[in-house]
Amino acid sequence: MSGTVSIIYPRIGEKIQVVHSTYGYASGYRKPKSIPEQVNTLCGVFPHITRELLGTSTTTKPVPAFAEGLFVIPHWGLIAQTYASAVLAALEELEAVRGSKICKYYRGEIGSENFRRNFNTERALRSIHGGDEDWWHKVFTIPAQFGIQYRGASSHWAKRTFTKCEFGLGLFEVIIMLITHPERLS
Repeated sequence: MSGTVSIIYPRIGEKIQVVHSTYGYASGYRKPKSIPEQVNTLCGVFPHITRELLGTSTTTKPVPAFAEGLFVIPHWGLIAQTYASAVLAALEELEAVRGSKICKYYRGEIGSENFRRNFNTERALRSIHGGDEDWWHKVFTIPAQFGIQYRGASSHWAKRTFTKCEFGLGLFEVIIMLITHPERLS
């Protein structure tokens, strides 16, 4: 997936926060695994949520142009009682999947005061499930990408240029995507 970034023109008086980039995924990663493959991986990593994972629909939805494909992501509330605990648990599992190839700089250094859950991400996940009362105990099948569309852009600029149907995923969701696609880190 190489190519160039299209220039996003700023509003009057703003500086362009995009640099020209032809980078692709160095790991050879091409597209997400199938939904059943992702569910099987997550069942092995998080056996306590197997029932919720097996309830994930395997019907394929149309994938928007900006997405690489569909990713299976459990809500962090299925993993732990707090967002910080869920992120740390997911990091532990990523380390187990990757072996000792994950730097352990975070051990003892980060806690709940280091994590803030993005309100827009939570709101978008809730809207995906139509505002169900128990939406935080769901497994989501989300069209997403690992950032290739916004390569060369600052995160601030990328967020400002999201379309109406786009939203940024949080640290927890990205770690889950890496757990199901460890080759992405090769």
